[in-house]
Amino acid sequence: MTAPTSPPRQFAASTFALAAAFIVVVFGLAVFAVWEMRSRAIEDGREQLERFLGGSTAAINQNLLAVDLLLADLGTMLRPTGGEDIAAAGRRAASNMQSLARHSLLVERLQVLRTDGHAIVPFEAEAVRLPERFVQQLMSQPVPELMVTAPTLSPRTSQQVMYFVRVVRLPDATQGLAVAEVQVASVARLLAHGAGTDGMEVTLESRTQGLLASVPPRAEIAPEAGSLAALAATVDGRGIAERSRGRLLGQDAIVALRPTLNPDVVLTAGLPMAQVLENFATERNLIVGVAALLMLMVAGVSIYALSQLREQWLRRREALHAKSTLDQALESMSDGFVLLDADGRVAAWNRRFAELFPQARAALEAHMPMTALENV
Repeated sequence: MTAPTSPPRQFAASTFALAAAFIVVVFGLAVFAVWEMRSRAIEDGREQLERFLGGSTAAINQNLLAVDLLLADLGTMLRPTGGEDIAAAGRRAASNMQSLARHSLLVERLQVLRTDGHAIVPFEAEAVRLPERFVQQLMSQPVPELMVTAPTLSPRTSQQVMYFVRVVRLPDATQGLAVAEVQVASVARLLAHGAGTDGMEVTLESRTQGLLASVPPRAEIAPEAGSLAALAATVDGRGIAERSRGRLLGQDAIVALRPTLNPDVVLTAGLPMAQVLENFATERNLIVGVAALLMLMVAGVSIYALSQLREQWLRRREALHAKSTLDQALESMSDGFVLLDADGRVAAWNRRFAELFPQARAALEAHMPMTALENV
C-alpha cells in the first residue's frame, strides 16, 4: 500500500478556506472601523464649524444692526431743533457724529453725502469717494437697506477700509447717503474671535461686492472655490458642504455658509480636509497595521500547519515503505524467521516460520514473548 505524499486536497482546501474567511472578516472589520473613524472625524469638523459660526454670526449680526441703526439715525440728527438753522444743526450733527465714532469699536468715522458725492456733514471734510456703480445699486433699492463697499485704501489713513452705506432722508426732503468708514482689520478681529482651530478659514463676503474681510487675511477668493451661488447650491440642510474648496486657499475642505441679517452679506467658515483628518490618519494607519499583522499571522499559521501535516504524511509514508521492504525481505527467506522487540515480544515473522511451527501461529499473532513460543 502506497501512502499519499501530501495531505488530502479536501483538508488543504478547508484549511485555506477557513483562513481566507478569517482574513475577509478581519479586512471587513478594519474597513468598517476606518470608515466609522473617518465619518466621526468629519462630523467633529462639522460641529466645530457650527459652533464657531453660531457665535460669529451673532457677533456680525449685532454689529451690522448697530451700524445700520446708527446710519439710519443720521438723517434725523441733521434736522434743526429748538430754533436752530440748517448750519447750526449741521455743526451739532458733526460733533455728535465724531463722538459716536470715537465711542464705537467698529466705526472709524461717519459722514453724510449728497447723492452727487458732495459732503454735507462734516461739510469741511473731504467727501468719501464711492464707486458710481455702487451708488446706482444703492439708489435703485425699493426699500433702503445697508450695503457695504468692497475693501479699498483709505486716503485718510492709508488703511484698508470698507464703507457701510445706506440711503437717508435729509432735512430738505431729498435723499442722501449716510456713510460709516470701518477698517477691514476691525472686521477681521470680529471674525477671528472664536476661530481657535488651526487652519480654519473665515470669510465675510458680499454677494455683489465680493470678499470683504477674511481670516487669514487675503485680497480675494481663490479661483478654485467658485462663487457664493455655487457654494450655496452644494450645502446640505445644515448649511455645510463636505466636498468643497476652501474659500481662501482653494484646497479640499468642509465649508459652512451662514446668511446674516443683511441679505447681501454672508459668512463662511472652512476647515481643510487635511486638518480634519489629521488625527484620523494616525488612527487609520494603526488599524491597518494591526489588521495586516493579523492577516499575515493567519496566513502564516495556515501555511505552517499544512507544512507540518505534510511532514507527518511523509514520515508515515517512509515508515510504511520501510515496513513493506522488511516484509518483502522476510517473505523471500527460505528459513523461518522471527523478530523480537526490546521486551522480547514477537514483533514480526515470515510465512516460512509459521509453516514450520503452525502450532505457534496464535502466539505469533498475539505478539507473545519468545518464552511462550518455546513452550508451545
